[in-house]
Amino acid sequence: MAEVFPLDRDRIIECLDRFGVDYLLVGGIGAQLHGAVRPTLDFDSLPSMSKENLGRLAEAMRELNARLRSAWARGEESSPTASCLGAPR
Repeated sequence: MAEVFPLDRDRIIECLDRFGVDYLLVGGIGAQLHGAVRPTLDFDSLPSMSKENLGRLAEAMRELNARLRSAWARGEESSPTASCLGAPR
């Protein structure tokens, strides 16, 4: 079983903002920030897909020790854009 790390949304947001990443928060985190009482174990976001922004995102993800998690990486049909910043599913 994969090791589970607690989700530190404030640390992730601070890091993305510090690196100047343009992104939207979606999923459970987005709902929580709008007042929903909804548990979540991951951090869902949609980054701007410009080359420059993706470079800033890559730098931030390296600092956060993020790892790629996607259906594509498991050999399923999907694009390789999802990354894991919280607990594995």
